[in-house]
Amino acid sequence: MDNKFERSIGFIGEDVFNKIHRKTLIIFGLGGVGGTCFEALVRTGFTNFVIVDFDKVSESNMNRQVLFTEGDIGKSKVECAIKRAKSINPEINIVGYDMK
Repeated sequence: MDNKFERSIGFIGEDVFNKIHRKTLIIFGLGGVGGTCFEALVRTGFTNFVIVDFDKVSESNMNRQVLFTEGDIGKSKVECAIKRAKSINPEINIVGYDMK
């Protein structure tokens, strides 16, 4: 593994990191709380996700939802979240459901 997660490994230990690295997490909702949690988990070293959200990015999301930028307005939150996560760690596995 590259040095990308050396701080996570130093904080939680290699054994715990190896366990979380293999787990699959499901996140319902990619708004203010769900989106922030999702990005933090990606940055921590989790690599397997199922994400679910039915919404599209709107202008009112810009001041409180970390996953999205102005260029995402009108697009599926699931598609944008996958793109963002893969820009952080291209090796992650994500299954996305654009549904309620």
